[in-house]
Amino acid sequence: MKGDFKDSEVHLVQNLFPFPFRKSVMDLFFISLYVYNVPRKTKGDLIPDLVDLLRVGGHLTVMDPELVRKERKEFLKLSLIELSYNVRQGTFFDNGK
Repeated sequence: MKGDFKDSEVHLVQNLFPFPFRKSVMDLFFISLYVYNVPRKTKGDLIPDLVDLLRVGGHLTVMDPELVRKERKEFLKLSLIELSYNVRQGTFFDNGK
């Protein structure tokens, strides 16, 4: 993996909410069981905040079966295009704004 992100700026963010980034700057979000670390009162803000951070054509990968089952419709309401879905594993979205 060491050379995989050559010529790319990569930032790993763990357990951070709210996000300290400008809107429409992220190419990719990969979320794996992140929702378990978000306080209950802020979970409703998580999805719109993620979408606001994605640039047009950016990708959001959610590997969290609980979040996908409960919030899948919310992702779709925010103009994301679902590329793949598996109820046991997660889903892949593209920001098609």
